[in-house]
Amino acid sequence: MLLPFRVSLARDGDALVIRGENTSTARAPVYVGPVSAREAAAALDDTRRQLPLGRAAPDLFVTVPETPASKSERIAAPLDVRGEIGPRRFHYRLADGGPSSFTVRVPHAAPGAKLKLVVTPEPPSQLLTPPGSPTWAEAVRRGRVDRSRLLERVSRVRLTTARALQYRTFLANPNPSGRSSAVYVYETAKREAVQATETSAGKGMNSTLRAALIAVLVVGGATGLLVLWAHS
Repeated sequence: MLLPFRVSLARDGDALVIRGENTSTARAPVYVGPVSAREAAAALDDTRRQLPLGRAAPDLFVTVPETPASKSERIAAPLDVRGEIGPRRFHYRLADGGPSSFTVRVPHAAPGAKLKLVVTPEPPSQLLTPPGSPTWAEAVRRGRVDRSRLLERVSRVRLTTARALQYRTFLANPNPSGRSSAVYVYETAKREAVQATETSAGKGMNSTLRAALIAVLVVGGATGLLVLWAHS
C-alpha cells in the first residue's frame, strides 16, 4: 500500500505553487439494490456513533431481500490536510464528497521557504450526514432519503471507512493489546548532494544543495515507530 498523499512544488516567477493530491483511491464493489430502510438507517446511525472505536467497532448488518447488483467504483480515504509555509496557513479536506486535490499559490515566497504538511486519514463525514435531520432514522421517517439508494449509501460508507482505517493503521502495533494510529508529515529539507567529479582539467568536485521531500509516518500506541521516506 502506497502513501495516501502526493505533493509537488514548482516555482512560477517569485511565487511557489504547491499541489496536493489524495492518492489513497482503490477500486471496490459498491452494492446496489433494495434494503430494509429501517435497518440501513440504524446501521448508518450506529456507524456515526462508533467511528471513534476504529477497528474495535462491531460489525453491522442490514437485511437485503434479494441478491444486489454491484458496480466497481473508486473509493478514497478522506484526508485532513493542514499546511504551513512561513506565515501562511492552509487547510483542506480531500475526498468524502469533496475535491481530491488542491493548489496553493504562495506569492513572493522566499527561496528555501520551508513547507510542512500534516495529513491525517479521517472517517467519512459528509457521507454519514443525514439530509435535513439529526439522525438517519428520522430522515427516513420524514421521507428525506431516497430509499432505493440506501444500500448504495451503506456500502459506500463502509468501504470508505475501511479505506480510512487502512491508512490510520498503516503499520501494525507489535503489542497485540496496543492500538496504533498514523499521521503523515511532509516537510521540505535541504540535503547535500555530491555530483560526479568532472574529468576536465582545472575542474574539481562540485557539491550542491537540493530540496528533499521527506514524508514522515508516525505510528503511536504502546510502542512507537518512525519511518522515513526520502524522495529526491
